[in-house]
Amino acid sequence: MIADFSDEFSDNIDFEYSKSVSRFVSEKFAKGEYDKVVVFYNYYVNTIKQIPVARDFFPLTDESIEKYFSTILGEDYKYEDDDNSLRYTIEPTPEELIDEVLPMLIDSMFYDILIESKASEHSSRMIAMKNAKDNANKFASKLTLMYNKARQASITKEVSEIVS
Repeated sequence: MIADFSDEFSDNIDFEYSKSVSRFVSEKFAKGEYDKVVVFYNYYVNTIKQIPVARDFFPLTDESIEKYFSTILGEDYKYEDDDNSLRYTIEPTPEELIDEVLPMLIDSMFYDILIESKASEHSSRMIAMKNAKDNANKFASKLTLMYNKARQASITKEVSEIVS
């Protein structure tokens, strides 16, 4: 592990701070200081299920970008690039456009990881708190029953003493 930013994030995930971390990592990778960047986080599936994931963040591949978009846009998303599709004239050049858009995509991917992880954390906490509340209610019911039985026994004892 080269860097750990886990203590830097609060409950409110700030895109600008997320962006500064993703740019930090991007610059280190671009300079050749890192050969590979892997991000570990919890992927939020639903309230009950979160999956630990190790995502290869750098080097970026077509497959990783494709997987990111299919995660965001749903399983039906499929990018198809065939020779019969329309070709658009792009100004500035496609290379210049990629240089401009790619950092934003990387920032978005990193922010998405933070949001997924935070959603998983909140969901886990919510389930834990619900279970704790349910257990406390069961315990309170048992204590109430024990108290009522003890009180009833005490009253019965007093009544039997008065009668005799």
